[in-house]
Formats: sequence, C-alpha cells, structure tokens
Amino acid sequence: MVSGSVDGQPIPEETRKQIKRVYKDDELTVMMGEELFFKAKVTIDPSKKPRTIDYQMKEGNNAGKTQLGIYEFEGDKLRSCFAAPGAERPTEFKPGEKLTFSEWKLQKEAPANEKAK
Repeated sequence: MVSGSVDGQPIPEETRKQIKRVYKDDELTVMMGEELFFKAKVTIDPSKKPRTIDYQMKEGNNAGKTQLGIYEFEGDKLRSCFAAPGAERPTEFKPGEKLTFSEWKLQKEAPANEKAK
C-alpha cells in the first residue's frame, strides 16, 4: 500500500507496510502481517465511469456484508475508494467520512524458479 485513509484519517506507515492483498480469480484476500484481515468475492464493472468494484465480504469483520467502491489503474498503481458497508457508492477518489481510500503499487508474483533463490 502506497497510501491510504479510513474515515478521513491517514493509515500510519507501520500499518500500511503490513497490509498485503492477493487477487486470485474473483477473490481478494487481505492480510495484516500473518493475520487474515478479510476475504471477499470481487465484482467489477469497467464500463462505468468511474469504474465500479463491489466486495461481497466472506470472512473478517464485515463478513456477510457488501461494500461498494470505485477503482482506477494508472500505470502500475491501483486507486480505490470504498464506502462503509450499507453506505452509497463513492463518486470520486478522495478521503472522507465513512470512506476507505487507498493507493497500491502492483507487484507481479516472482516466477517459481526465482522464488527458490
């Protein structure tokens, strides 16, 4: 995570460094260090402006709830902004009350032969 905020408050650097996201097929797993933060089924609609993304929370604090968001890619960076569960989808990328805003630098997984080094 390059930067982020929850309810308009910046996420501290030491916390950001611990957060890892892994997408596989239509599922997202977010880890905080060695602990599962949440797991969600992801649905995107790149035809909308801004592009929309929904998390159907499967595990974690908001299990059973849906979070509505928007996303965009710029080079190797992903920006997203999500509303709190039950709140309306945000319409712009900015920190704010009941919003989670984050920017991520994408990393590709190393080839199997490089992992052993």
